[in-house]
Amino acid sequence: MNTTIRKKTDLTQRARILLQIPLLVFFFHSLLPQSKFSYDIVIDDSQIRIDPGLKGEKLSRLTDSRYKISFSADDDLVVDRSNNIFLTHSKNNRIEKFNEVGDWVDEIILPDERYFGQDVISPAVSLKLGLDGQDNLYVNVLFFEYEVALYKYDRSGKLLMKFPFRKQKPVEGSDRVINFFVSSRGNVYIRTFPAGLMRASDTPVYAYDQRGNFLGMVDYDLEDSNGDIYRFDRTRPDISSFQKMQHDAGGNLTPSHDLKKLATVAFSEVVGWLKKKYGNTWTVVGFDRNDNLSLTNGIITKTLDDHLREIRSIQTPLEMLEQQNISVTQRNIRISPNGGLYLSGMKRSDDQSGKTSFILLKVRDNNK
Repeated sequence: MNTTIRKKTDLTQRARILLQIPLLVFFFHSLLPQSKFSYDIVIDDSQIRIDPGLKGEKLSRLTDSRYKISFSADDDLVVDRSNNIFLTHSKNNRIEKFNEVGDWVDEIILPDERYFGQDVISPAVSLKLGLDGQDNLYVNVLFFEYEVALYKYDRSGKLLMKFPFRKQKPVEGSDRVINFFVSSRGNVYIRTFPAGLMRASDTPVYAYDQRGNFLGMVDYDLEDSNGDIYRFDRTRPDISSFQKMQHDAGGNLTPSHDLKKLATVAFSEVVGWLKKKYGNTWTVVGFDRNDNLSLTNGIITKTLDDHLREIRSIQTPLEMLEQQNISVTQRNIRISPNGGLYLSGMKRSDDQSGKTSFILLKVRDNNK
């Protein structure tokens, strides 16, 4: 009897070890020698700098006390091909523009909107940003995560259009928007999570072209400059596979399972209490202009080439940032078209006041 129990115990231990192999691979990789990186502060909203070339009206708007710039960790950002930085200022319904070194340059004041009879300028509003290959800026206005409006601006900040959703849009009060992506070709993908839906894999995606025409519903929300599509598949809690598929030759929207697979890569997911130390579920950061794709789990940010081969791995120095009272979350990691990696978060003051300020950091590769 004791021998049988011992054998069963041994088999159980072996099974546990085998189940832990994906995690061990992930941990081992994170301990491998990596390139040395440091971080430069680009923006600190406690001390906004002004482009020295600005004069007149733009300056008077910035110094208006009613519109003091103070960002939050929930504000979104994008970086264009000239390394200009666009930051949402949701509580004032504006987009603030900064140059490469973090000097304030200009702002975009969004049109007034009403939703469920309420003004959209409220704490319930969030603004999500996207850029196409021509540096046109797309601003998605959400109210309690429900779709309100989608605007398209050119690189100078001129309003080009408001998307004519008509009835072909996420259902008001039902479909929560959980992801917003604009491709370099100007196609827009809005992933929603309808009320009552149980599985995230079933979430529908609304697709539109750059003129706002409704293209249809799809099961993916990422495409590169060639139109090839990408999607995550989570077959197990601790394993995710990321697939690239060839776009339909006729330009039609086709379900991903009917498309030819070009490449696949698997990632170990960290589960349970280990998440705090080793990261969360892998999510997409974005593409650069060469179709290299960056993904992050909050601890490590990987960059993959167009064959899904890893070409860069950057570890977020969370302990170093914490020592400087800076907190960065997974959703605050961004990639620029030029391949620059940006981290945003909140910095707590060193005194007892408890005040916080928004911080934007840019990664610097010390090996170059």
